[in-house]
Amino acid sequence: SDHAGTGSGNYEAGAPGYAQTPPSGYEIVASNVVSVEAARYYLRGRGYSILEQCPREFYGDFSSLLDIVCRALSQAFAESRPSAVVLGGECVLGLPATSGLGGRNQHLAAALALRMRGRDGFACICAGSDGIDGNSRAAGAIIDGQSARRAERAGHPLQRALAGFDTATAFESSGDAVLCGPTGTNVGDLLVAVVSPG
Repeated sequence: SDHAGTGSGNYEAGAPGYAQTPPSGYEIVASNVVSVEAARYYLRGRGYSILEQCPREFYGDFSSLLDIVCRALSQAFAESRPSAVVLGGECVLGLPATSGLGGRNQHLAAALALRMRGRDGFACICAGSDGIDGNSRAAGAIIDGQSARRAERAGHPLQRALAGFDTATAFESSGDAVLCGPTGTNVGDLLVAVVSPG
């Protein structure tokens, strides 16, 4: 039946009855904000200080996101206690006409791994909640201060992987890829970085 205008089924924002469950039976139970807050809650419970200066959500170009995360990590390394950076959203990564395998999460992880090369007490996951990053079979990557070295030893230096947009090949060869398969849900990407003072 048509309920429009009766207040019992009009689901336009601000309309009477808007907060009711739509007749389709679907209900939003998670979002990127919820995943970010859950990660922050989990880390606080384990003694990590959450860096509040970093935005919780990011939607914009790749270079801006990389700069934001690197600034936050610089601050985390200056802290006297274990710190964490938690960020959700989806950045825009322009692709060349031809590229290898990978996606924005693995591209970000590779760029961060190069910047954090040799740093102790650092780990970071960049992953898509749907279990698929770009055209690869990985959701993303988990990196630390030795990731760049592992990729080089495996014959896939991260500089070359970034230039060829082939970060999935590098991370699978180094053992840093997150391979979980499709999750059946998608609430965006998540970056969680932890830093423990040495």
